[in-house]
Amino acid sequence: FAINDSCPHMGASLASGYLEGCDVICPWHAWKFCVKDGIWMDNPKSKVRTDSYAVRIVGTDVQVEIPRPKSAH
Repeated sequence: FAINDSCPHMGASLASGYLEGCDVICPWHAWKFCVKDGIWMDNPKSKVRTDSYAVRIVGTDVQVEIPRPKSAH
């Protein structure tokens, strides 16, 4: 999985944080986000979350799934 780099709390780089199991920990305030679905693990029922994307390895490439735009209909 891949997630957005920016923490939705105050914009810290999540890449500068660390991984604990399936959770990425924000380096500024230790907010935890599940890399599988982006849920804020400190309050899973909250609407606060980060986007999460499926990835796959093809040869030496890491491919990140880009979500389809929602239709205007």
